[in-house]
Amino acid sequence: MEKHSSPASNKTDGYLVIATSQDRNLIKINTSGSPLWDIDVDARKKGVLFDPFRVVILPNHNIAVSERKQHCISVFSKEGQHILRFGQFGDEPGMFNQPTGIAICLEKELVVVDSGNKRIQIFALDELAKEFEIAVVEKERAENEESDDDDNTIEL
Repeated sequence: MEKHSSPASNKTDGYLVIATSQDRNLIKINTSGSPLWDIDVDARKKGVLFDPFRVVILPNHNIAVSERKQHCISVFSKEGQHILRFGQFGDEPGMFNQPTGIAICLEKELVVVDSGNKRIQIFALDELAKEFEIAVVEKERAENEESDDDDNTIEL
């Protein structure tokens, strides 16, 4: 039997997002049940779904998924592309021990139920957006360094 996370819905645009843990898919369907997209997420790659537990649609229509066994939160674009992963096992702020519930509060905060640590953590969405921007810049910088090694040029 397939295990699904609790679906997240967007009533304005009329769709549901479901993450499945058995086959590690992220599925977006319309309210009639027809798939809008179905993305097979390869768990061997870094930053993808391993054991999705809950799904929430962010105010910008990106999708956040709590990953209980990976002790993190993964964020996907509204098209289903992985864009950010944060958290790791631990009990410090920003670390998790089996995050389960996930919700949006006042369209400004991401609320995470950190079950193993018996607490709730709250993250400002604008701070997460800054983390995403930093991650994109670092990725682009690393890609540029790889290509720069080939032609021995330096860009300032």
